Amino acid sequence: MRRTTSLIQSFILLLVCSHVALGAPGVRPLQVEWVREFSCDDTPSSCAATLSGDGGCILSVEGDLIKLSAAGDEEWRKPCDTPGEFKCILPSGDSGLLAVFSEAAGAARLDLDARLVAEAHYGEGRFAQVLNAMQKDDGHFLLCGRLEDDAWLLEVDEELRPVWQKTYDRGEEEMAVAVAPCEGGGYVVVCNSGRYNKFGAGPSSLWVFRCDREGGKLSEYTTDGTIRYMGRRYIAPSTGGFVIPYTRAAFPESDTWLVRLDLDMNEVWQRRCGGAVLSAATSSVGPGWDGCCVVAGTQVAPGPAADGEATSRPGLGAPWVALVDGEGTVASESVVSLGEDCHAFFPFDLVVAPDGCFLTGMTLKARMPGPGETPEVAHVLVAIKLRRAAAPTPEAKR
Repeated sequence: MRRTTSLIQSFILLLVCSHVALGAPGVRPLQVEWVREFSCDDTPSSCAATLSGDGGCILSVEGDLIKLSAAGDEEWRKPCDTPGEFKCILPSGDSGLLAVFSEAAGAARLDLDARLVAEAHYGEGRFAQVLNAMQKDDGHFLLCGRLEDDAWLLEVDEELRPVWQKTYDRGEEEMAVAVAPCEGGGYVVVCNSGRYNKFGAGPSSLWVFRCDREGGKLSEYTTDGTIRYMGRRYIAPSTGGFVIPYTRAAFPESDTWLVRLDLDMNEVWQRRCGGAVLSAATSSVGPGWDGCCVVAGTQVAPGPAADGEATSRPGLGAPWVALVDGEGTVASESVVSLGEDCHAFFPFDLVVAPDGCFLTGMTLKARMPGPGETPEVAHVLVAIKLRRAAAPTPEAKR
């Protein structure tokens, strides 16, 4: 449903942006290293990514796995005989990859040659979606999604056999869109909870809860808003807590917020992040990252409001990546040019590496013909590598 809304919105977004990098003192901004495009036969709904361990990444593109080198070169492409597009892929120990797909409510393990090792489907004939996953420290996997109208957690073993499952309900329509491990054990789960129409719009709350290792709920947090449900990484671990991106605005407006919660799900701060349709966040607190988390989405140009002041409305869009410090301040941001023939950008995945990050998404390439002719539009998947700028040398500082 939300995919339909996004595609409608895409036809009113135009891209005429250039690459810029804005930085606060002491924070090294991200610079575009390369951009790769992949043509599609149909409208894609995802392009999941994961690190490959050698400085490159692995992408899922229309049923294929594609290995890109650190320089962005395609090293291999292998088809996968699994149903639907992957919603996420992640390393599976030393034995390959785990992939989840929502349409068939399932998961698959693949070896490093993209051969199927194990496959399973869940939900027992009920309406079910698997939307995201993480690997536990014991080798098991924790899947999250939706079972009927409830948020759903499902632990499976290495062979993808169910270990336990739990549903969570606030009396509305709930879905778990992300899960991550907590310091000291257990997990934090991010959910949408609301009453949605066929376009995925309606009164909604962001619902975040912490649970123990068996899924028992320990503490929770709610606020008005929703995850736009594009991309897949909505939890950025931060020291002693988490940062979560969401929006308070109803479609088609955009109003992006970040909230930081401590480990007991108490609100530490909230910050409005501007007009970016923020759709991804990922872990980036570690050596060399200056205590920042990385967030990404689509930069949306402001439009006129009724009172004459600028506000965020659908307008000029381009890939947008920012570093946000521990106080919620955007310390550095970059907007990426995809060319004048690319119209709009919809992010799918964001993966942080030691030297930068990989961003995937979809753009529309359109050739504008003469008067009275129909525009030629093609859907194109895009992979972008952004690298952290080198630290200044002592000589440069002087």
